[in-house]
Amino acid sequence: MKNILILGAGGFAKEVHYLIRQIGGYNILGFIHEKPRSLLVFHNQEYIVYNELEALEFEHDTCIAIGIGDPLTTIKGIKYFLNKFQFPNLIHPSVIADWDNITLGIGNIFTAKVMLTTSINIGSFNVFNISCTIGHDTLIGNYNVLNPRVNISGGVLLGNNIFIGSNATILQYIKIENNSVVGASSLVNKDVNEGKIVAGVPARQIESHKRKITRTIEPVKILALENQIEWENLLNQFPEKFQDIYFTPEYLKIQENEGYGKAFCFTFKKGNNIALYPFLKNTISSEKFKLNEKYFDIETPYGYGGPILNSDNQKFTEDFYEAFHKYCVDSNIIAEFVRYHPFCENFPNKKYIPNFKDRNTVIINLTKNYYDIWEKEYHSKNRNIIRKAQNGGMKIHIISHPSLKDIEIFSEIYLNTMKKLNADEFYFFSSKYIRNTFVNLSKNTYLFNVLNKENEIVCTSIFFHYQNNFHYHLSARTEKSDNTVNNFLIDSAIQFAQSIGCLKLHLGGGRTNHEEDTLLKFKQSFSKEKGEFYIGKKIHNETIYNHVINEWETQYPDKKEDLKNILLRYKF
Repeated sequence: MKNILILGAGGFAKEVHYLIRQIGGYNILGFIHEKPRSLLVFHNQEYIVYNELEALEFEHDTCIAIGIGDPLTTIKGIKYFLNKFQFPNLIHPSVIADWDNITLGIGNIFTAKVMLTTSINIGSFNVFNISCTIGHDTLIGNYNVLNPRVNISGGVLLGNNIFIGSNATILQYIKIENNSVVGASSLVNKDVNEGKIVAGVPARQIESHKRKITRTIEPVKILALENQIEWENLLNQFPEKFQDIYFTPEYLKIQENEGYGKAFCFTFKKGNNIALYPFLKNTISSEKFKLNEKYFDIETPYGYGGPILNSDNQKFTEDFYEAFHKYCVDSNIIAEFVRYHPFCENFPNKKYIPNFKDRNTVIINLTKNYYDIWEKEYHSKNRNIIRKAQNGGMKIHIISHPSLKDIEIFSEIYLNTMKKLNADEFYFFSSKYIRNTFVNLSKNTYLFNVLNKENEIVCTSIFFHYQNNFHYHLSARTEKSDNTVNNFLIDSAIQFAQSIGCLKLHLGGGRTNHEEDTLLKFKQSFSKEKGEFYIGKKIHNETIYNHVINEWETQYPDKKEDLKNILLRYKF
């Protein structure tokens, strides 16, 4: 009997639970949902609802069943588990099909009384609900949901991420392209183009949601984490240089979960021009600073960010910054602190927001041949140190989906290192933060462990991979490390990043903005290419801001001089 988990914990997950019991041969371990662990009582049985990280701890031979009835949510859900678990096709005993002439991917769900004829090609992670019929020579892609009594005629081509409502009929040789929706009880007699919604008898295109928005609302829209899909879709419309992990809802979710602020994304549209600005919004204590209303400040998360615009049109730029300032004033946001992205060069003209260069960072151009990087970019001393590590038996262990134990080991080494270095509190990321990083960014995060010849971890690091970029995020060493481990680590990361097609590796900057900073010098031993890290500061409500600063200085006179250049110093 195989162990199985059900991905999802809602109504459709209960249907899948029933299906598995009808099929037999599976031991249902519980359900998976992103919320914290809970219990679900079903059929007089008590099941644990695991979160994603807990579910990853199960053995590799565990199976997962799709218990989500929405294509896009399914895509998001399975990404944590694709490389580890089995996704069987679950087929109700009452299904009628010519299986010898049907090609199947993985993770498909066939509920009661589904009928498939012959010469059918089906991809993966599709749901065929009660009494669906599929005609001959039909081609079906991935992540599609066919609701009860959908009738697909012969020769139909279905793309990916398609939702078809109950009792809909698709006539012969119709093509329905990706990301489309067919309304319940519709009769589709014409091809459906990508991303369209059709309904009726015969089915006609319903005016798209996007066009309605353009006509009926202002160009400004504020997205929160519950608008993740819309947020991601907008980000995907930007040029590649703007598509990086620091602008994603998943990255900001980690910051929000840690209590660094509420995650939002300010969007501004005019025609084909789009501006997108993710940030964290914090409440200023009314009681502490004697405020009669609720006021806020905003800042970009740890790392890099800021507004990104897909157009350099001056009028659009001016309109965006004017709209954002108005939003801040109307929302009682008194001040804004921005960490701009060195790759994107997205720091604006100072007339929009005062900004200045904080420090240089180090970028490694991975489009060069590795041996050219080794010979022409590495300092000779750096090459000698790496050779010494190799000769001393150092090895690299790269983990794409670390276990809870792996994450706990990293956290312990990291926190011990920060204590030993007497690092600023700003760099003390909690074990919870580190766990959430691996959960929310499981497809984008790698754990690098450097092992000595006794197979003991002597150096450990988190790297981010997003699109063409590879980022050095957090790193730590054990007491058994020597002065070669960090050089060996970065050299290994360069080779790995090249192997997965990345174009840049960003090492970041030093601990300070001094050119002789030792950490910066270490990073510069790998590359001569520099990035420029800019920060921005803007006060949107000078009266309230000055009041808060005066109250803070009264309460903490000893900090006044040391923190005078920090915009949001009242947080300290």
